[in-house]
Amino acid sequence: MSRRDEKRQAYTSMLIPEKKEDNGTRSVGQKICGTCKNYMESSGIFESVSTRYSRAIPDYHFATSIHQLEVIESKDAFSAHLNIEFRIINNLNNQMLLHHEADRTVTVSGKDLNLFANAVSNILLSELQAFTLMIDVQRSRFEGEYE
Repeated sequence: MSRRDEKRQAYTSMLIPEKKEDNGTRSVGQKICGTCKNYMESSGIFESVSTRYSRAIPDYHFATSIHQLEVIESKDAFSAHLNIEFRIINNLNNQMLLHHEADRTVTVSGKDLNLFANAVSNILLSELQAFTLMIDVQRSRFEGEYE
């Protein structure tokens, strides 16, 4: 299994619904945001990644908006639809430095929610990869703001 497939499998498992009581289940939005955080941590694109508040204010923050996440049902199959937006914001002046938006639909074979979750994970991972590549390419443009 390639490293890319290992990452996809890891992120897919984060999106499959957990078997918990109603009051203990994390929302899909929380799972996706957690997946984004874990991806950013493992990508090495930033010096550090945290969702905790601290006295030290980071240079940037990563914002994610999930506009749509849905199962589209047809006669014989499901389709996974994800409309998501990523932004890098400069914390000193609240200026958006980078923006990436994706609105994608993928048809899965059959009506299996695990295949749906896998399709959503694949879309998410693909868009996170595109966004981190964009960050890497544009890094020199906004790193100079703090020197």
